[in-house]
Amino acid sequence: MRRSCRRWCRRRVIGGLAHIVLTSSYRYAPASLVAPLDYTMMIWAFVFGYFLFDEIPTVYAFIGGAIIAAPACSSWCASVNWRCAASARLEGPKT
Repeated sequence: MRRSCRRWCRRRVIGGLAHIVLTSSYRYAPASLVAPLDYTMMIWAFVFGYFLFDEIPTVYAFIGGAIIAAPACSSWCASVNWRCAASARLEGPKT
């Protein structure tokens, strides 16, 4: 009983700190850059859950994570390509 209470408290503290750090990062970078990094929190949750709490994620957790993260990754790639194209237009043709 006592061990499960400590685990529960650790999970809440780590999760709370992660949310505070991610929320404060929106002050220092544009949302289009920070938002896709929000989805890496799922990967870190899998890793920390496995190593710190001996939790093994199920196949459904990985499938659900992929379904959630795939659109964010594709929109991030599109925004990076758009920024590269925009900066190339500003530089002009190379001579």
